[in-house]
Amino acid sequence: MFIQRRSVFVLLLCLEMVSSFNSSEESAKNKSDSNSTFTHHTRFLKKTKTRTLKLMQNPKANLIALSDKGRFLKSYDVVTCDGYILNIFRTTFENDEPKHKEFPVVLVPGLYQSSDRFVRQNTEHSLAFILQDLGYDVWLANVRGNKYGRRHLYLDSETDERTKFFDFSYDEIGFYDVAVIVDYVLNDTHKEKVHYISHSLGGTAFLILNSIKPEFNNKFETAHLMAPIGYQNYFPNEKFTKEVDRFKEIYEDLIKSGKAEIFPPVKDESKNFSVDDCLGDKKYQNICEELKIDELMGLEKHNNSKDKTRGGSIKLLAHLAQNIKYKTFNRWDYGEEGNMDHYKIKQAPIYNLSHITAPTMIVYSSNDEFVSPKDIENMAKDMAKASTREVKRKDFKHQDFLLAPDVKETVYDDIIEDLRNTARLHWESEKELRKEHPNDDDDYVDDPTTIKPDNDGNTIKEPKNNMKLFIPPSVWMQILIWLPRLMIPIVLILCLVIFFCCLKKFDVNFNVGMRGDKKAGIKSEEE
Repeated sequence: MFIQRRSVFVLLLCLEMVSSFNSSEESAKNKSDSNSTFTHHTRFLKKTKTRTLKLMQNPKANLIALSDKGRFLKSYDVVTCDGYILNIFRTTFENDEPKHKEFPVVLVPGLYQSSDRFVRQNTEHSLAFILQDLGYDVWLANVRGNKYGRRHLYLDSETDERTKFFDFSYDEIGFYDVAVIVDYVLNDTHKEKVHYISHSLGGTAFLILNSIKPEFNNKFETAHLMAPIGYQNYFPNEKFTKEVDRFKEIYEDLIKSGKAEIFPPVKDESKNFSVDDCLGDKKYQNICEELKIDELMGLEKHNNSKDKTRGGSIKLLAHLAQNIKYKTFNRWDYGEEGNMDHYKIKQAPIYNLSHITAPTMIVYSSNDEFVSPKDIENMAKDMAKASTREVKRKDFKHQDFLLAPDVKETVYDDIIEDLRNTARLHWESEKELRKEHPNDDDDYVDDPTTIKPDNDGNTIKEPKNNMKLFIPPSVWMQILIWLPRLMIPIVLILCLVIFFCCLKKFDVNFNVGMRGDKKAGIKSEEE
């Protein structure tokens, strides 16, 4: 028996990821030490309360009916290495989904958005439904902080712990969230790669993950990034740029007052919300206006539907402001002293896009309020296999990639055509391989069989030994939680065992000595 390839020791994978995440770009290559960070996570994991959670594995995923007749979403819970519980979805029809020959497609939403954005449009304009109708296995991702990512193993997003819960930038979203979602999809579908399609911050997460962990490039068949936020040398939004210098002060003041979340949940979800409520309190209305939240997120001043957005860390905006201010694409800047603790260098490391080798197409608009065409072209030049495509409509904006009525014709058709071309090239290469190995005929491409000669010398197909030992990742998570608790009892037991062994040995030696003395005494009396 052998362990299934993609579920091998998730605990060790998390240790490696934490190590790489807290080292600098250069030291990440050399796997520099970050034991202090792991100790930090372990210390908090020891405080974990016992809760009924579906961790990582869902033998019977929840089925959610959509308004479109016959369409459903399967719901899955995925746990990141640092304890966030993410609810992701998979599109399906009323009957069990057919066997998909193509690689699965993962759709990742943008800044402060959720997977709802992919299913709330009409069927004709929904990228998720369009791909589903074409036969693709479509997965809808969610990241920490949004309405489907508000749970944690040991932190509570609704209490005084919310400041710690929302203490993340887009560093963690790329490195932890996207990584575990991709691995989960690959493990569940038994495929080697995924197609990655994203908007805004979802593209940023892709750039972060593959620049810090280049080995993940091999898990992406293609990537299509719609308006990804990356380089900031030519950030086009002048109104937001004016607030950048004050943003650090605003961010620190909000954290001190316990405000760490954009658009926190409200008691009455049936009511539409105003941009003035971005921090959950009217007294912060002026800050919401200064941050230009409505423009940043494509919202109206008033009467916004609850489905448009809900939840996310203010630190995401602070991270964006850092990069705009310094005209760069850096990891979170903790200051010189903090950077030395986290990255072992004084300045926050730059995301090295030359590490990204996955085939990537970047779609952008010349009228985008938050992405500059010059920055897009520079990013593509620094990536090994990147191409760019400009939206033909000149007045196309940042949020139009998901909301425009003509988005299918202007954006989605190009992405679908590229997926088809990639699939055609893939199957052509498969045919070439079959020609080189004629014994493997087409009828057995997907069969787990092996070729063996029979008694007459003819070749027959016999099933391979397909037994696999599957160890659920949740088991390794529980080991991580309980191991520190068990260390002290184990050490005490070992000490007691050693003590009694030594005591027994001493007692045996003592008795032997006593018997020797008695014999010597008897012998002397006889003499």
